[in-house]
Amino acid sequence: MRKTLFLAVAFGLMAFSGTPNAADDHEHTHDKFVKEKPEVLEALEIKENDRVYGNKNAPITIVEYASMTCGHCADFHTKFFPEIKEKLIDTGRVNFVFRELPWENRALAVSVLARCAPKEDHAKFISAFFGTLKTWARSDDFLTSIKQVARLGGMSSDEVDACLKDVDINQVVQKNRVEALEVLEVGGTPAFFINGRRFEGVITAGEMIDYVESLEAEAADE
Repeated sequence: MRKTLFLAVAFGLMAFSGTPNAADDHEHTHDKFVKEKPEVLEALEIKENDRVYGNKNAPITIVEYASMTCGHCADFHTKFFPEIKEKLIDTGRVNFVFRELPWENRALAVSVLARCAPKEDHAKFISAFFGTLKTWARSDDFLTSIKQVARLGGMSSDEVDACLKDVDINQVVQKNRVEALEVLEVGGTPAFFINGRRFEGVITAGEMIDYVESLEAEAADE
C-alpha cells in the first residue's frame, strides 16, 4: 500500500482510502432496471469528454461505470463485451459509454492512462488492461507492468509518464468518480444504466441483448 501511495503522489494522483482492494471480487445487489430520479438521468446524459463506442445517435444508451482493478469488471469485458460489441454496438443499435469509477490508486492510474490513448483506441486499451489484470494489478513493479501493456498500444514509456501527470485528465476521472458516488450512488462495479435503468453487477451478453430487444419492442409499439 505504501508503494502504491508513493506512485500516486509521484504521478500527481489523489490517494483513496477505505475502498475495495485491487482485483477483489465483490458481491453486488442486482437491482435490475429500476427507473431513476431526474437528477440521475441528467448525470447520465452524454458529456463532451465521455468515451463513447458506437452510434452516438442510437435510441438506446448504455453507460457503464467500472474500476480497472475490479475483477467483475474484467469478467464482463473479457467474457461478454465482445458479443455486445458485435451485436449491439457495431450494428448501431446502441451507444456504449464507458466511465471510470476507480476504487484505489492503481485503478485511477490505469483509467488516466487509457484516456491518453486516441479516442478510437480507448476500447482497445480498456480491453488490454482488463485482459492482463492479474499481471499488473498485483505487480511489485506496477509502473513497469502498465508500461508494458501500454507499449502494445503504441504508447512509449515517456508518454506514459507524461500522461499520469496530466492534471486535466486526472480531474476528468476524479469528476466521474465523485458523480458516480454522490449523484448516482453507485455501490459497486460494474454498474450499468440502460436508458436510465440501473443494473449493478455483472450482466451477461445474453441478458443485455434481451433487455435491449425489449426496449426496441416497446419503442416499436408506441
